Amino acid sequence: MTAPLVESRNFLEVEAALLDAALSRAEAAEAEVKIGAHLVATVGDKNRELENKLAEKDAEIVNLGERVSEGRRMDAETIDAKDARIRELEEPRLAREQPCGCIVCRCEGTEKCYGCGAKNCGTHPPGHIPNPVYVDHPIVALQSRLSASEARVARLKKVAEAIEVRSPVAFMSSAMEDVLKQNDHKGGWEKCSINFLMSKLDEEHDELRKAMIRKELIPEEILHEAVDIANVAMMIADNWGGLQPKALRAALDALKEKG
Repeated sequence: MTAPLVESRNFLEVEAALLDAALSRAEAAEAEVKIGAHLVATVGDKNRELENKLAEKDAEIVNLGERVSEGRRMDAETIDAKDARIRELEEPRLAREQPCGCIVCRCEGTEKCYGCGAKNCGTHPPGHIPNPVYVDHPIVALQSRLSASEARVARLKKVAEAIEVRSPVAFMSSAMEDVLKQNDHKGGWEKCSINFLMSKLDEEHDELRKAMIRKELIPEEILHEAVDIANVAMMIADNWGGLQPKALRAALDALKEKG
């Protein structure tokens, strides 16, 4: 082979090698472009996903803000309603029975009576009571009684501590005395027969039992019935059980005869 042919062959081989290299670089570049395009598309999808999530969070924040505002409004309305109710309780209201003969309605409705027994005396137009009498609302009156009762219990506890008597005993004896004072107009129990007092004891026991078996226990009612039983038992003990020493009883009888 002559020299020119050899050189031509070598040149073609070099050109082919360069062409293969260029094609490889082109394929690599194309692959990189595809990878870049895929990354761009992926990043775009992620961005759109993040934007959607941010939009959802913004909507949740707005909704939460609206709920908080609604809750505050409802709380304010509830507080206003409670304040109005407190003011209503603090204001005196018409007494059920008025001096003119009217019986004031106690139904919840303000437009008409639903059968509570209210009536107009007939001497004046309805709703225009002359010289009306007012009383505290029952809840306010009950609170006053409760405060007075608590103060009384505190005093009785001090008395019980001073004379070494248990607080329940001191309170019970005070309640017994209150009931006895309310019935002073009936006279004493010295002349009551044993049969009468025993019958009375059975009667009071039945009343206490009925109060105890009711579905809703009422402490005031139970105390009242228990006090009645205690008073009748005390009367029996006083008349026949030697509750008072004989000498003291004789002295008391003598004083009664002189007085």
